[in-house]
Amino acid sequence: WFHVGVERFPFSITGLPAKFSPVAPGNESSIRESTDVIIEFSDKLASVCGGSSVLQATRFLSLGGSGDRNSRVKIEKLPEPRHAYKLVYRSRRVVGTSTRPDNTERLALTDEPLPFEFRPI
Repeated sequence: WFHVGVERFPFSITGLPAKFSPVAPGNESSIRESTDVIIEFSDKLASVCGGSSVLQATRFLSLGGSGDRNSRVKIEKLPEPRHAYKLVYRSRRVVGTSTRPDNTERLALTDEPLPFEFRPI
C-alpha cells in the first residue's frame, strides 16, 4: 500500500467533505476547539490510500492513517482572518505548506499555519 500526499491546488476548489471524530469518548455530537480529533475523508478514497482515508502527519500530511498519535489533531481558532482556524498536531507544529522544487505545494507540518474555514455541506 502507499500513502496519498495531500497537496494544495493552484486553482480554487470548494474542498472535500470530512468527518471529525473526537478521540475521547462521550460527546460525539459536537467538536470543541483544542480537543483531540481524527479527520477522515470519504470512504471512496480508502481504496486509493491503503485502506484508510484517515489524515495523518509525520513531516507531510497524507491519507492512510490508523487513528494513532500521528492522526490526532487539534482545531484552534486564529485571531485573523475572521472565521479562520488552524490544525495543530501533537508536536505543536501546525499544518502549513511546503514548496517543492517544481513550485507545487504540499501540506506539511510547519511553523506558519495555513488558515482554513468550515463550510456547511
